[in-house]
Amino acid sequence: MQPLKQYLHETTYCHCGTEHREATHIWTNSSARVPLRRCRKDDPCGQVQAYGKHSVVAQAGASKDGAPGMSSGDNIPLDLTAELL
Repeated sequence: MQPLKQYLHETTYCHCGTEHREATHIWTNSSARVPLRRCRKDDPCGQVQAYGKHSVVAQAGASKDGAPGMSSGDNIPLDLTAELL
C-alpha cells in the first residue's frame, strides 16, 4: 500500500458539518482544492471548540459519559460531498 499512500486523504466528519467524529479515508488521484481536515488537538472541530467534546458519538448506543449515539450511520456529510466534487 505504500506506493498508493500519496492518494490517501484523511478527514473526520465533524469538520464536515456533523456533530460526531467519524474518521474516514478518501483514496483519489484527484487533487483536493484544500487539504481535508481532521479533528485533532491542534485543529479541533466546532463541537470540540464550543463544548470540549463531541455531542454525539459515532456508534449505535450511548457512550459511557451519556452522549447519545447516531440514529443513522451511513450518511456521508453533504459538505464533504460538495468538497470532493
